[in-house]
Amino acid sequence: MRILRVEKNEEGKTLEQFLSVRVPTMAKAIFLAHLRRGDLLIDGRPADTGKEVLRTGNRIGLSIEERHFVPKAKPQRLLHIVYEDEKMIVADKPEGMLSHPDEKLKEPDLLSLLTQQKQVAPGTFALINRLDFNTTGLILLGKDPASIRELNDAAFKNQIRKFYRCLACGYWDRPKGELRAFLLKDEPAGLVRISESPMPKAQEIITDYEVLAEGNGLSLVEIELMTGKTHQIRAHLASLGHPILGDPLYGKEVLNKRYGATKQALWASKLVFSIPDPLSPLYYLTEKTIVHDQPQWLKYLQK
Repeated sequence: MRILRVEKNEEGKTLEQFLSVRVPTMAKAIFLAHLRRGDLLIDGRPADTGKEVLRTGNRIGLSIEERHFVPKAKPQRLLHIVYEDEKMIVADKPEGMLSHPDEKLKEPDLLSLLTQQKQVAPGTFALINRLDFNTTGLILLGKDPASIRELNDAAFKNQIRKFYRCLACGYWDRPKGELRAFLLKDEPAGLVRISESPMPKAQEIITDYEVLAEGNGLSLVEIELMTGKTHQIRAHLASLGHPILGDPLYGKEVLNKRYGATKQALWASKLVFSIPDPLSPLYYLTEKTIVHDQPQWLKYLQK
């Protein structure tokens, strides 16, 4: 008899749902036959209907041919996990990868790869934030329905602050400040347009910045988005004459070639948690900071 232990992220599934993931080659007819014979055990007791709701730590016993226990294929590309606990995962999204599946683009995406890497059922994890295709860095995911709701609520209340870093072309007049403008999506062109004045259908954007270092005609800038709109950082900085190095859409091709930058120098570098309610299930994260910098870009600041 094989014994399978119910993990935290599998709690709440029925026995049938649990086995459909853990034993993917077992047909439903075989499942029902074993159920009728009393071969499927939950903590040593035969299951009655297969609809029993499982809890973490339940031990599922079953007698079934070994050929049905085919190990799931591991993803060809393993993602780097920066932080993980029972409620969430913070992963490093590579450049040139979607955050989530897109039927039109048919490109690899972080959500699907992480689901496969962790060998959980599709739909188990959910993204709390997203990054553009060419932007790398920290992505936060919830691991179960309750945690996903809690994390989304905290993000909505600005209790999870997201910071980015980038290499921007040129030097800034002021070392830090708040930038305000209006952003309009240009769907046919696949980009956004920035204006200092309101425009019909445009959305107001707010971008806080601080210059951390300068050199070689470039500035290392830390960004906090007070509004998170499509291409906000890239388009907003470009509109001010400080395009991001390597940006193929809003950048300057002549500068990208001069520095030999073939990738976009923008990454999600830091998550800062501030959960004030001691009764919140996320209170343990209060004052927690998760950092994952990318020092390889610093060489561009040196002559």
